[in-house]
Amino acid sequence: MSNPKIIKEISLWYVLAVAALLLSNAIGLFGGFFKENAGIIPALFFLLAPWFVLQRKGINPRTYGLHGERPVRSIVAALLAAIIVFPPYFVGFGLWAGFIDNATADWSKLPTIGWWLWLFITHFLAIALPEEVFFRGYIQGRLALLFKRRIKIFGVNCGPELVLASALFALIHLVSIPAPFRLTVFFPGLLFGWLKERTGSVLAPALLHAASNVVLAALNLVYH
Repeated sequence: MSNPKIIKEISLWYVLAVAALLLSNAIGLFGGFFKENAGIIPALFFLLAPWFVLQRKGINPRTYGLHGERPVRSIVAALLAAIIVFPPYFVGFGLWAGFIDNATADWSKLPTIGWWLWLFITHFLAIALPEEVFFRGYIQGRLALLFKRRIKIFGVNCGPELVLASALFALIHLVSIPAPFRLTVFFPGLLFGWLKERTGSVLAPALLHAASNVVLAALNLVYH
């Protein structure tokens, strides 16, 4: 497929993803049941659209990392990334909360283990996995066809598609909440993209993505 066709294809499905989010936002305005379940629309879109596109083109979705093979490898990779990234994030969040809101940590506000597990499962299934399938699996995978040059980043061959997919990932977060701070997800998006290339699967970035959301929710409880 030529470059213009790939760009047109990606643009079309990205616009449809934005439309799915806008529809979800509109349905959520009805409140109650509708607000609680409107997120199903973009989640299903993110999950199913890549499979539809790739299967229609006769492409095995597995080649785009849409599989859960070698789960132990993905789990270990996500855990190692969390061990490296989360501690400095804790420190940075605490310093920022103290500087902006003059907040102090109240660790007694930390919920029980059941809360952690439930939030992780719901975020993994409803947010992290769908988004990683679409952005790291489909978007990043299709963008990779546009670039031949690669550089090694911690032993992994990466190209401009990793940066572009992270930028598109960040921009779409403005649809639900149009605030500049939402663009900061660009940076974890880079790590998610690297993990996908490192493991060959979207499972590792999805696990780290869900864990990151849970950690952020916990820190917001502790510092507010």
